[in-house]
Amino acid sequence: MAIQMGARSADILAVVSFYGRMTKFRGRKNLRTEFLYHVPENDKRIIKQLHDYETQLIDEKIQYTIHRYRDTNSGFFNDTTPKKYNEEEAELARSRSIELFKDKLIDKRFYFR
Repeated sequence: MAIQMGARSADILAVVSFYGRMTKFRGRKNLRTEFLYHVPENDKRIIKQLHDYETQLIDEKIQYTIHRYRDTNSGFFNDTTPKKYNEEEAELARSRSIELFKDKLIDKRFYFR
């Protein structure tokens, strides 16, 4: 859902996706959104889509970062699924997400004097 909203609105400044469905961006060159994708290394469905998707992001000049997480499957961030959860990689993904939001969403004129 976050990716779909970010792909449709120039008002959304940052989007984070955890192993989400990849959305088409054709004709969206006015986007100011920066996308952060957390991709589980062992999810064949997502890895299969990744190359074509990244090519599309580059072609459309959309700001993005993709991080792959070692030895993970979809669900690595969900601590209610112990078999899939990877605490170390989840913490890394969380900290990267928070940093993006701080960078893009906090008006530094008010917080960093």
